[in-house]
Amino acid sequence: MSTSLVRSSRPRLSQLVAAGVIALLVLTFGFLALLDAVNERDGIAGWDQPVLAFAVHHRAAPLTGFFATVTALGAGPGLVVVALAVAALGMWRLRSIWPGVLVLVTLVGAELVSTTAKVLVHRARPPHGFWLSNAGGYSYPSGHALLSASTYSVLAFVGCCLVRALWARLTVALAAGAMVVAVSVSRVYLGVHWLTDVLAGTMVGLGWLTLVLVGAGVASHPPFRRSVRSLTARLQRSRPPRA
Repeated sequence: MSTSLVRSSRPRLSQLVAAGVIALLVLTFGFLALLDAVNERDGIAGWDQPVLAFAVHHRAAPLTGFFATVTALGAGPGLVVVALAVAALGMWRLRSIWPGVLVLVTLVGAELVSTTAKVLVHRARPPHGFWLSNAGGYSYPSGHALLSASTYSVLAFVGCCLVRALWARLTVALAAGAMVVAVSVSRVYLGVHWLTDVLAGTMVGLGWLTLVLVGAGVASHPPFRRSVRSLTARLQRSRPPRA
């Protein structure tokens, strides 16, 4: 990985892996707790219908236009354009392909995780009469929430590597967080997801992001890179000579 991405405050490999494992355990527990509440129709799942009813009752033309724009940036072409723009900027400024690799792996992997999770849980969406936007497939977890949580967070990571000032990094992080929250709210406001759908999507998205960043961090550590180079050299030496 480009040293520019990991040079500042590079944690020890053990610390990085430990932090990743803890984060994944917390997020996995949260996701399973939400899933249990959804299956049993109790706990936080009891808020699904009241929250949707509140959103429907407070709809207004300016809000509808705003959330329709926001939700378009949470998945599909809108998110891809934003992701590619930031990745291209990162590759140009850092003189490395790694920002593009990180963003691409995060985006593609999040889409695969979202599709797989929806099929496994196969939860129905809210009644069609509430919809203000077209939607397909199952409801849990929200694909928009999952994709935005993972992708905007990795874009914030890349953005923080491009600036040095603390206030600038805080601004990037807060902007990404606000976008993730806005996309999640938009899905409930537009009537195509329950509250627990977007909460679960956010957790799964952050879980996938954790895997990507830990993997990238491990790959950036010198011992791992030396091992890869050594293995590559051995494989090359073991090739039979050409006839």
